[in-house]
Amino acid sequence: MLKRWYFLVGIAVFILLLGGYQLDWKAIFLWWSGTAKPHESLRNLGLIVAAVAGVGLGTWRSIVAADQARTTHQGHITDRFSKAVEHLGSDNVTSRIGGIYALKRIAKDSMERDHISVMDVLTNFIRYSPHMEKQREALLSAQRRDFYDVRIKDDPEFAYENEQPAAPRLIECPDIIAAIETIRTRSEIQKTFEAQQDYFPSLKNADFSYLLLNDVDLSGFRLDGVNFKDANITGINLMNVDLSGYDLVGIDFSGAILSGINLSDSDLEGANLSGVKLNNAKLERTNLSKGNLSDADITGADLTQANLQYVDFTDANLSDANLTNADLLGAVLINTDLSCANLSGANLNGTNVARKDTSLFGVMQERGISFQEWDRWRNEPDLSNSFTRLGRPPRNLLEGIEPPPVREET
Repeated sequence: MLKRWYFLVGIAVFILLLGGYQLDWKAIFLWWSGTAKPHESLRNLGLIVAAVAGVGLGTWRSIVAADQARTTHQGHITDRFSKAVEHLGSDNVTSRIGGIYALKRIAKDSMERDHISVMDVLTNFIRYSPHMEKQREALLSAQRRDFYDVRIKDDPEFAYENEQPAAPRLIECPDIIAAIETIRTRSEIQKTFEAQQDYFPSLKNADFSYLLLNDVDLSGFRLDGVNFKDANITGINLMNVDLSGYDLVGIDFSGAILSGINLSDSDLEGANLSGVKLNNAKLERTNLSKGNLSDADITGADLTQANLQYVDFTDANLSDANLTNADLLGAVLINTDLSCANLSGANLNGTNVARKDTSLFGVMQERGISFQEWDRWRNEPDLSNSFTRLGRPPRNLLEGIEPPPVREET
């Protein structure tokens, strides 16, 4: 506002100087002292004063009008913001998605004032959505009901009673996905503005447990402390994300894009990483034992001191990978590309580079699964969860394998 008044004063001074240059100041002085009659210059002086006053009044009115228009516009934006946030609290998922897209438009229309606030609202919606919490409680309650009401066959401690359809095991979350996409697709201008404000959207400690998040793009997010427990994240994009030191035992990353990811010191025992892109990934001291990395692209990855015991690397590409001091005890290396890989100090004892035994007996013997455990869990609808609880490999390692013939008692 002060700058506008400086501008107004500047215009007035300019008019006075320009008009004053054309005036006969001597005649005006003589008239003022009473020694001469009014001169034409006096009339010109009056016109100059009137012009200055007119310009000042017009400028002031335009400034007031602009301020009123801006206040009205900001009030409208505030109303839109409030209504959009109200939609996020709706029990209707369509209304929540509508609120998310309304916030996206506000962030674009009022970037300097509201962009950061919109990003904060959306990231907190993703991290602490009350609707997801309610659905998780209902899901876990249904799973507990199934556990107690639908018993495992041939187990003498239980009996079938009140048999009901199995509880759903995943939660659909189109609103969470819409919020993630809204943040991910913000424009370069918005990202530049965030950098100027030293701001970066964070999903720290977000709870993604039991959510259906397959093929979601989370690249570029900060994911400190994120919980992926029992979520479906097949095909997820975590390119260049830092997940170092995470507990990801038994997780299913099949088909995921993990290029450049940092998984150093993380525990992925028994994880399914078949077909993943792990090129240039940081996997120093990572525990990948008993995991499935068949057909994975691991070119240029750093696997220094990684635990790769009994990992299935069938058809995987490990060219240019750094396997210094890695433990490959019992690993399956059938058709594995190790060209230009650094294997200095690596433990290759017991590695399998020939055709492996794909019978159930062979896999059970390789993975240390007892017949008692297999008999107990083979009828479970979701074997991956069962073997995860037992610390065993995921279901895909046993799918399509016929059981051995029954052994006769002697």
